[in-house]
Amino acid sequence: MSCCICRLPFLPDLKSASNPLPEHFAPKGLLSPAQQQYFERGSMIGTEIPGYIVEFYYWGNNMFGSNFNVSGMGMAMVVWEKRKHTLIAMHRTCTALFRRIFHIEEDTKENLGFLAAIEWTMGYPGIGDDAGRWAGVRYEKVRPEQVDLRSLWRLAGDERPGHNIFDWTGLERLGYAWLMNRPNVFPKFSKTVKPDRLAPYITDTPCGGNDSLTCLPMEILFRIAAFMPDARSLVHLGATCRYTRYLALTTWQPLFRAQVIALRWGIPTASERKAVREAERIHIASERDSAGGDWMLYLSHLHRTKSMRVRRWIWALCKEVKRVADGRIERSGVRVRGKKAWKELEEKFEEIWFRREQLRDRYSEGKQHEGPGPVMFAPTFD
Repeated sequence: MSCCICRLPFLPDLKSASNPLPEHFAPKGLLSPAQQQYFERGSMIGTEIPGYIVEFYYWGNNMFGSNFNVSGMGMAMVVWEKRKHTLIAMHRTCTALFRRIFHIEEDTKENLGFLAAIEWTMGYPGIGDDAGRWAGVRYEKVRPEQVDLRSLWRLAGDERPGHNIFDWTGLERLGYAWLMNRPNVFPKFSKTVKPDRLAPYITDTPCGGNDSLTCLPMEILFRIAAFMPDARSLVHLGATCRYTRYLALTTWQPLFRAQVIALRWGIPTASERKAVREAERIHIASERDSAGGDWMLYLSHLHRTKSMRVRRWIWALCKEVKRVADGRIERSGVRVRGKKAWKELEEKFEEIWFRREQLRDRYSEGKQHEGPGPVMFAPTFD
């Protein structure tokens, strides 16, 4: 019951679990209710999943389940660890970033076809000590964090599959307590630069200094700032003096916006945006937002909050998975029209898509279904 991206566990869903093992829960009081809920839910991907990619709950005892109101695909229950493999399971943020890095965020036929190519070439994760791990992915070497969770996992000591146990208390012992923060808690984005941030720099008429840098015309300073190779360099240039600080808060905001967008992990994904309540959407940073917002402040918060540290780490893990997948896809020829592997996958995927559409038609909106009501855990904003 581990995520094949971040390698952190799933927790049994308290509302749905039937006789879950006590050792599969985090120690009482360690996680907040919101953190608990985050680790209970995720997505499963693969040909063994009704609907191919569906949101699931972890029920405990090696079982994941879904209900219509969340998946839109009817009720389903699947076994996670089988005799030779485990199913592909990811926490919801891991799924969102995994799909973003491959440019397959929406559930179009083309995108799911590419997802099938990834599954085809990556194969299923392992079992036993390697349960939930994709072969060839160097989880522990991903920089800059180089998180190694292997010592925190152990088998229950019996032959029952899916009874891997995670030592939650070991996270703090190894210096990984920050991993318990939810990676979908975004900084609030301000659509304008607030007056109190500008006030210290407009009391007097802002003007350049006498040194060789800050005496340059505003347009030249903008061009210099645009050549900064990364966000850190841009921030340092903006902190040179009061004048450059003023420029950073005003005319350089498009540069900070470009830095945020270039990160790719710093803005909610399509699925995360859809899950946000209407009243909170004003706080979401989006590529559609103009440069008039306070992108400098938002970028600063992205690199300072614990939640975004976790998100940045997950993004780095997704890049490592992509490295492995890209190599295998290229070698297999599965995306080369006319190749044997392409033909085999094309035939298999047409069957997958047909079954998925059948499920959607069968459980179309408006029908009544038993089971709990819709539960959506949107990204939140501090």
